Amino acid sequence: MEVDRAILEEHKLIPGRSVIHLGRTIGDPEATHGCQICDDWDGLIVASGGCRTLLLVASRYRHHAGYLEAWRPTP
Repeated sequence: MEVDRAILEEHKLIPGRSVIHLGRTIGDPEATHGCQICDDWDGLIVASGGCRTLLLVASRYRHHAGYLEAWRPTP
């Protein structure tokens, strides 16, 4: 549990946005938050809607009541 809490603290979801770079959308236009570690793009937080690291930590609890299939990480 202590390790999970440390990972959660490190990978906080904070407000972000999608960006257009060289005609390509970076991030999820529907999302409003991104991970302060995984989604940092030169100081800009790109909204991804989730952090793969957090989804992997949460997947350990997939058999618990309240776990949502939307949290299951994709391979």
